[in-house]
Amino acid sequence: MEIRTNAFVQRIMQNEGTKEYQRKMQSYRKGQFFVYKCSEGFDTIGYGHLCTPQEVQEYKNGLSELKAITLLQRDLLEAENDARRLFEINRHSLEVQQLLVEMVFQLGANTASKFKQFKAALDAKDYNRAALELIDSRWYKQTPNRVQLHVDVLRKQ
Repeated sequence: MEIRTNAFVQRIMQNEGTKEYQRKMQSYRKGQFFVYKCSEGFDTIGYGHLCTPQEVQEYKNGLSELKAITLLQRDLLEAENDARRLFEINRHSLEVQQLLVEMVFQLGANTASKFKQFKAALDAKDYNRAALELIDSRWYKQTPNRVQLHVDVLRKQ
């Protein structure tokens, strides 16, 4: 079962900010993506790629759409591998697997690993309790609309 479907990747691109949105925010101009500060103050480019200090310098003249999509694909593969390591994702539906990959993509593996009560609820397949754990998180307060979509997925299980 393919987790990183075209629809999933398109949803991530939408959630991270379309070119039109980024154009409005001045991080996409002249056909190139430029480094911007995410809501947590980290250097980011394209579709949510967290930049290393070296990449900030490398991308100072912009990044093509093709390169931004390539970075996204690489980041999602890494997030999927981390989600497999942190959660027993194969025990869950495709929608929950995608939720977990997006969670790790957005938060990073280190932060996602701190959701211990959420993981315990998932392990018990108590999806309603898992949803409540997400609602009770700092992540929900930071990006409520995005996390609410994950809550809705869990509540439909």
